[in-house]
Amino acid sequence: MNKCLFSLVSCIWIMRVTGSALHEHCETDDDCGTIDTVCEKNICVCRENFAVWFDSCLQLPQPRIACTKKHDCQKTLGVRSTCTKKSQCACKPFHHLHNNQCIKNRDLHESCDNDSQCYCGADCQEKIACIHKNCSCKAGHSSYKSRRCISDDSSVLLTLTAAQAQQSTQNEPVPKEEQENLFEIKGNETSSFKAGAVTSSSPRLTIFLPIFVTHLINVYLYFKT
Repeated sequence: MNKCLFSLVSCIWIMRVTGSALHEHCETDDDCGTIDTVCEKNICVCRENFAVWFDSCLQLPQPRIACTKKHDCQKTLGVRSTCTKKSQCACKPFHHLHNNQCIKNRDLHESCDNDSQCYCGADCQEKIACIHKNCSCKAGHSSYKSRRCISDDSSVLLTLTAAQAQQSTQNEPVPKEEQENLFEIKGNETSSFKAGAVTSSSPRLTIFLPIFVTHLINVYLYFKT
């Protein structure tokens, strides 16, 4: 029962990820939706000192610890650690290191008991804290894409940039060919809008399905090992 519940929660977590998934296209680090990923050569990859584990990035201890099975890691990093395919100890998915022990992540806006539980990425730890039993951004910082905290100055800049990009897109003329395709659907204006909405969401669905399947395999292997 607990394993089934964990699988369901994990899949919901995948649906909450905003931005490009691991190994998907990106322009900047902010485009990468998976925690502890960065944009390198227009591809979202795990940041330094993290290991790829299906659709997640696992935190590696410094210095590295060699292993042949997960029990080798648990002697040092605790029961929430595992042994990767490259024979290196790491924290399990959705966990991070604190005082050389792997502990479960508490995402932004989740309940907490202390600051160490709150996690929004290795580059975000100084910006998040447990405030009134809730993982929240510290003063001077704001929530970004519901997953991490950025400085208020950066938040304003990103908002302006997004607004400018949207305005630029709105001002671009629609090619005649696209206009004809848009009004091929018969019916009233509401029907045309709904059809357009379904079409625009198709690429996201195409990206989400392989990630979803991969994550189910991840969960299976997680409990098998």
